[in-house]
Amino acid sequence: MKKATGIVRRIDELGRVVIPKEIRKVLKIREGESLEIYTSNDDELILKKYSGLKYNFNLIEDFIESLNKILGHTIIVCDTQNIVAVSGKNKKEFETGDLADGFYEFLQKRKSIVKNIDEKDSFVSIIKKGSEFFAQSIYPILSDGEISGAIIMLSFNDAKFTNVETKIMETAADYISRQL
Repeated sequence: MKKATGIVRRIDELGRVVIPKEIRKVLKIREGESLEIYTSNDDELILKKYSGLKYNFNLIEDFIESLNKILGHTIIVCDTQNIVAVSGKNKKEFETGDLADGFYEFLQKRKSIVKNIDEKDSFVSIIKKGSEFFAQSIYPILSDGEISGAIIMLSFNDAKFTNVETKIMETAADYISRQL
């Protein structure tokens, strides 16, 4: 769907064009994010937000299916704006849910966390409206030093995460980072 904005910009001597702040705000394009460039047969130039995680969807989906099978917990991979893949309990809820306000800001800290039921008050909200879970583990996914997203593990029973599970998640984040 095409939508005219009425905004016209000139290309400078280096071939650059400025995307107006209003458009960046509406499309949630942040400084430092990558855009993919397409052309059409109609002399159109199309810019699309690029997600290396979405580009590697099949690999990531297979990988987290294996993690879910081995660990028995829900595994989620998200980029900075959307959930990319989910395996495990409440899959539909997470696939259709919007990332919670403040989750991007949490990702920007580049911190990993592991929280169990006794630390429930300090859980990080993942989606705006979601089921209650009892443990969470979030590890950032970096690409070329920039935050690309996160891999998340959730427990919907009262099991606490072990050191082995958290090491597996840390390894998973590193593995996905290397694929980008």
